[in-house]
Amino acid sequence: MPSTSRPSRAKTRLVLRSLILSLACVSLATAHASSVYSIAASAPGAGSVETGPRIKNQIGTVVQPGAAGVSYTASFDRGWFEIELSGLPALASARFLSYPPERVRQDGALLAPTNSFTQTQIVPIYATGPGPEEKRRFVANVKSAGSSQFLLEVLDSSGTPVCSASGSAAQMATCDFETILPQGTQFPIYQTRFDVRATNQGNVSSQFEIESYVLTTGEATGVFSGPGRVAANDEFRVRATHNLRLTPPNYYLATFLRIYSATGQLVREIPVRFRWDGTDYSEMPLLGSYDPVDKKWSDGAAASFSQRGIHGGTFIDIPVNATSVTFRARRGDFSDELPGPGAARDIDLYLVPASSPGPDPSQSRVVKVSTAAAAFQATTFDDSAYSSENITVTGPDLTPGRWYVMPVSKTGEPMDMTAAVKFNAFGPAPDFQAGHYFNPSRSGHGAFLDFAGDQWVMVWYTYMKDGTPTWYYAAGPAPTAEVGNAIWQSPLYRVVWDGNQSFAYGVGIGRVTVQGDDSFQFSYILDGEAGSETMVRLGGPGCVPYNGNGLDATGHWFSPDKPGFGYSAQFEPGTEIHIAYMYDAKGQPRWLYGQKNYNPAISAVNMLQLSGFCPLCTAVPTTTTQVGTLVRTLGPAAAPDNLPGLTHMSLNATLAPPLSGTWSENLPAGLLSARKDCR
Repeated sequence: MPSTSRPSRAKTRLVLRSLILSLACVSLATAHASSVYSIAASAPGAGSVETGPRIKNQIGTVVQPGAAGVSYTASFDRGWFEIELSGLPALASARFLSYPPERVRQDGALLAPTNSFTQTQIVPIYATGPGPEEKRRFVANVKSAGSSQFLLEVLDSSGTPVCSASGSAAQMATCDFETILPQGTQFPIYQTRFDVRATNQGNVSSQFEIESYVLTTGEATGVFSGPGRVAANDEFRVRATHNLRLTPPNYYLATFLRIYSATGQLVREIPVRFRWDGTDYSEMPLLGSYDPVDKKWSDGAAASFSQRGIHGGTFIDIPVNATSVTFRARRGDFSDELPGPGAARDIDLYLVPASSPGPDPSQSRVVKVSTAAAAFQATTFDDSAYSSENITVTGPDLTPGRWYVMPVSKTGEPMDMTAAVKFNAFGPAPDFQAGHYFNPSRSGHGAFLDFAGDQWVMVWYTYMKDGTPTWYYAAGPAPTAEVGNAIWQSPLYRVVWDGNQSFAYGVGIGRVTVQGDDSFQFSYILDGEAGSETMVRLGGPGCVPYNGNGLDATGHWFSPDKPGFGYSAQFEPGTEIHIAYMYDAKGQPRWLYGQKNYNPAISAVNMLQLSGFCPLCTAVPTTTTQVGTLVRTLGPAAAPDNLPGLTHMSLNATLAPPLSGTWSENLPAGLLSARKDCR
């Protein structure tokens, strides 16, 4: 190749941020199983109520509307379901937000006429010092199956009534108001108290139930996700995720689905509650963290979960260059200073390395294991407040790949548990290459993983459960020495489009663990479902000819003047591949695929719409339908570094059923990722 200059890291980061800034920074919520609820949203307060058992991991029966919002009972501690909505006005720039879900306190009593009972709810508000006022939303409900009339009252800590409401057997009484931490509060924890009182004003004795919960009013995008735009009175679905791994079985979490037609324009609010029945627990990759202040990766990874006797689905991917790792388990959380209730504090720790059993490359779903397969076990009696186990594995015993970290209650008594891994030492990292990666045993989907200065960027193209194509976006700081330069973790975003701009919902976390120069283990939580696949690089070194030199244009391209969609291009000797990341009529993310023999003079590429298999589904052969044409323009000075590459991208496509919509964009292109030197 001829001598070339490279763009600075600062310039590359600027280009990257121009795309990321069009995606919202969002919080993570996780999920697992799925069902569908039908809600006529035009009816005030309309919702639907769980009426029967849910079918695990598939779309279930449409449940008829009720009056108490959506109440979902999950078989897994993490899961997802879908809410089917209709009757809304047009949502030109739809947003589906919520408050972080909080635990519902429930109390009951049998009351004779004129009798009362009171529930006391403490409302903590955390403040780090003088600052703006903070708000909490307090919700209290009282219901009765038999009383013809009852009264709900909420009193503050001084006994002064702040809210009252009447109810009957046919009508639940509700108090819903905000409480405020005054501006400038100096102490770290501010607490106030509310008493919720139910009084039977009917003429018969009846069973009463009080429930109350307190919500932080800062909205998040990690619980619900939906389309980018909706026509008036259209029917559509919103995906709801739940994460109950820290919530004991049969405790409810509550929040509100808050539907916006545009920024600041709230259209509808629907109460939603989640409950885990304790039937089963979800597989769980142990995840680390990145400190944006210190700009360092943690060398540890941990997960805590509520009320288990054993957890056989907790796993960690060990990179190929790790040389010493300590595995840990304990009762409660590692930050706990006091033991939890109950006399039993002992916990055992079992390790099952990948070779026993090895993952099936044709399956991405993570299986659970038993202690019978354990190659390493720590078991000691420890009656202190810090009951824990530690196993350090080094040298040839530390095989790269998947390891299960299994905490076990020695007595079998369910308890809160934490599993954790700390990386102690690493050898030299592989010369890991960016590029196009896929699983040969599950061909039909894949990921483009690119470097962009001190950031990594990934677009994962795959399918929804109905087989229609979709894509997810990830971007974050490159791995550092704290993780052996071999572990990368980023939120996964589902990006939607309103016709002019994109909006991102955080729908999971992806973790790349390097296993060689051109392979990695990709483990993830997507809508709460944990999966893992071994990915290998597609293609090899070498440039395609262009203007008498080599063309180094493989990477991720986008339109700097209109970010939010883009293209992955791959140029290999003899062939070129293009994937377009665009949106359907509702603004949901979709992708098209095109491939042709490489000829710089022929710019048109036929684009195909594929139908395939979801990340955790059994792989099936894909089917294709030609739906449009991409025209790529090569030039000697592409943005942002003025080197040969793509200077213009045009796509015209009409999606095939079951999808709908057209996509037509014709704009200058710029390179988002770093050049690969034709490697």
